[in-house]
Amino acid sequence: MKKDTVSESVEEAKEEAQPLSQDSAELLDAWLRSQEFAAEPDAPDVAALVAYLSGALSADALRSVERGLVLHPSARTQLRPTREALRALRALPWSEAAQARQAEDLTGQVARAWLALAAGSVAAAPSAQRQWQAEGWNAIRQKIAAGAIETKAAWANFLAFGTQLRAAFQRVGPAVARSGWDASPLLWGDLPPDIHLSLSTEVSAEGTLQATLTIQDSWESPSSRLAGTQIQLRFLVNGQTWPLADAEVVEDRAVWTLPAMGTALGLATGSLPAAYFCLVLNDAPPPLPADSLPLLAEVQDAEGKPTAPPVLLELRSEPRWAEEKFHLEIALSGPIRIAYEAYQLRLEVAVFGNFRQCLGRWPIRDWSDTPRLLAADCPDIRDTAVPYASVLYAVLQPLSLP
Repeated sequence: MKKDTVSESVEEAKEEAQPLSQDSAELLDAWLRSQEFAAEPDAPDVAALVAYLSGALSADALRSVERGLVLHPSARTQLRPTREALRALRALPWSEAAQARQAEDLTGQVARAWLALAAGSVAAAPSAQRQWQAEGWNAIRQKIAAGAIETKAAWANFLAFGTQLRAAFQRVGPAVARSGWDASPLLWGDLPPDIHLSLSTEVSAEGTLQATLTIQDSWESPSSRLAGTQIQLRFLVNGQTWPLADAEVVEDRAVWTLPAMGTALGLATGSLPAAYFCLVLNDAPPPLPADSLPLLAEVQDAEGKPTAPPVLLELRSEPRWAEEKFHLEIALSGPIRIAYEAYQLRLEVAVFGNFRQCLGRWPIRDWSDTPRLLAADCPDIRDTAVPYASVLYAVLQPLSLP
């Protein structure tokens, strides 16, 4: 409805709807005039379509693009080739995708938009864990809709950590992973003498992760000696942790309820062993970092399908970017080098949601007993270092695969 038709509509109401009094009609007139009549959105351009497909938009921008797609057939026609170009570019090493930006065709437009988003996300990755530690699961979920790149990057890196968690389950086998082996979580901080902790966790059918910590004394009786203590719950995979949420001990227990976390991470319904969790008491400092960062790599066959349990890589340095190059030192054990001599290591970096960008590929046969320093051109990424391995996704695939 246009503004110049508002008065006409109200006059018709005054004449035809007898029960509507003069005062009521005047109130209706005032209400109609107060409404904002949004203009039809323009057709989304390629940059908007790339952001839409990659999950980089805020909730409001997402609705605007979707409305534009409904109203403009030309934009809907453009959506599929944009999706195909984006999929192809993400599979290329970053340097090759950057070369595609020089073209003036659709692929060039998609490359310029996508790599600008990817560079911003990588630059925000180092602060991802700090944001999770400061805000926690529920706050991050609420802020995702606002579309801030820092929050989107934090979310993408959390999902990447979840990929490592699922890979850890695959490596030991689902039955073992669910059996509750080693029922003790990792603990940062000091406990009073004769106090014992027991952590139980469960993913519900609705995808909620529920964790309950019970506190007992040496007689296995409930103890309130930790009442009022703040405890942070973290995931733990191969010695690396990811902060989830804080809870205060009430009497003899602390409870964390994390809606939709199981759904977000693709976790099956049921219990999770306490060995995959870490408890931090009263902001206790972490232990000294290890000499290497473990990273689980998926093993694929010639069709790109998982074919063997994930293998463990040793990162001897943090993933870092300097002078528009990616740098990483990796050690491969002798058994891995022998078993996968005809394979290559493919590394990707988390960007938005489950979207990743390939960094490069390196033949396994080029490794020796000493760690290898990898390098890959990544134009437009400013100097940054990420203090955790899960920002990367690693795959061992046959050399015949592109």
